[in-house]
Amino acid sequence: MPFSITLVARGKDVMVEASARKDGNLEKSLISEKKAAETKGTTTSLPSALQFKDSHGTMYQSSMEVTLRYEKHGSHQTFEETLYIVEDCQPDVIMRRDISKQSLQSKDGSYPTYYGKQSKGKKSRQQQRARTSHRR
Repeated sequence: MPFSITLVARGKDVMVEASARKDGNLEKSLISEKKAAETKGTTTSLPSALQFKDSHGTMYQSSMEVTLRYEKHGSHQTFEETLYIVEDCQPDVIMRRDISKQSLQSKDGSYPTYYGKQSKGKKSRQQQRARTSHRR
């Protein structure tokens, strides 16, 4: 039975709504090429194409992957997952068979949510001293 999730890529402000289901046969999670592109996540090419067969007998092929965070609607907790990009799948995301049951629950709680923007961070004391000594 399909359910709704929100996807977000590291360092991106784009939150993408997607329809998903868990598959009892897949060893890896899959995402449609269209939804992967919407997230603007960084993709990685695989050394060789991988083939997957879901519990309905549908075959998929992937030569790229993307790592995203997802939240099942109503949960407020996010989980990181590597998704293998396929040309098309119904629904938009098909979760692997051994995905954490916790990640598919819809319990409220106080959890960290999405990746934050990358910041330059605070300079170390050594860097601050070096900058001050150059000014003298």
